[in-house]
This record gives sequence, structure tokens and C-alpha cells, in this order.
Amino acid sequence: MGTRLCSGLAVLAFLVAGCGGGELPADLALEVSPLTLTFASVTTGEDVARTVTLKHIGTTGTIKVAISLSAATSPDFSFDDPAKKDLLPGESTSVVVHYKPQGGLTGASGELVVAHNVPPAYQTSVSLKALAGGGDLVADPDPIDFGNVSVAAQPFKDLDVILKNFGTTPLTITDLRLKSLDTDFQILE
Repeated sequence: MGTRLCSGLAVLAFLVAGCGGGELPADLALEVSPLTLTFASVTTGEDVARTVTLKHIGTTGTIKVAISLSAATSPDFSFDDPAKKDLLPGESTSVVVHYKPQGGLTGASGELVVAHNVPPAYQTSVSLKALAGGGDLVADPDPIDFGNVSVAAQPFKDLDVILKNFGTTPLTITDLRLKSLDTDFQILE
């Protein structure tokens, strides 16, 4: 990190592209949700779709995205390109991922790769899993995000979480608990 002197002002080199007309770096932040898609047992030839949401949660700049499947991904997975590939702050788009098994109920795996211009990673991967059979319990929303909660304003912030079985076998929930022992969170029935 160096400084340059422009018209008598010291300017940090990593903040300004040059003297006069330089721009501050964009506040690019991309939220990809969920980071795992699980497909329960699916009949051969049946097409089941799940959605991944991409959202620009930064305050400036344009996020550019390109979608692909990793080389090791089962050919039973495919995706629909998002309607938008350039996201301004607050904008979102969706990628629909399809699982259509061609060779029986053996299960499959892979990764949806979201390439983007957000440093430092420049890509985010979504794990794809297809189960060979059984139930498929999914929480919605995933991840469960309470956002910013002010302790002084209100002692509680409720968030409804819906559990859905996308599997072919019925499930019975016999126990529901938090993984963390943090007393700031609790399950209300």
C-alpha cells in the first residue's frame, strides 16, 4: 500500500485508480442460497427442479455471473441460465437446477459453479446431491438468517422455518433441537 501526491493531497493507492477521476472500489457482495441442493429418490426419466437464488447484497457496483457445472458432475443434472447475469445492488436472479436420472435410482452428485467478479474467491459452488431413496427433509429458508437484530429494540425476533419432505418415503419428526447450545436461540412450537 503506497501513497501518491495528487494536487497536494495524499491518496491511498488501493482506494483510488489515479489522480482526478479515480473511483473507489465497488462494494460487491453476492449471496448464494442455498449452498446445497438435495434431490430425493426420483423415478428414472422424471425431472425434478430446485432453485438457487443469487442476490447482490452490496451497496455499489455490478456483479457479473456465469453458471456452469463442474466436470465431475453427473450428467443427470442440468440447469437453466438465470434471466439476469448482471446484478445491481439489491437485485437478485434465480438458477433452476434439474435432476433427471436416466439410469435408475443409484444417486448422483456434482457442483453448480457460480463464477463472479466478487473478490477474493471469484466463484461459489453449490453442492448437488441426489439420494438413491428415502426421505429428503429440507428447511426453508436455508440458511436460517435473522439479519440484524437490535437487543435494545425487542427481546425476540421470530422466524418461521418450514420443514418439507421432498422424498418418496414419508418421514416422522421425533425430535427437534438446536445444534448449538447458544441460549440466544430457541425453538417455539
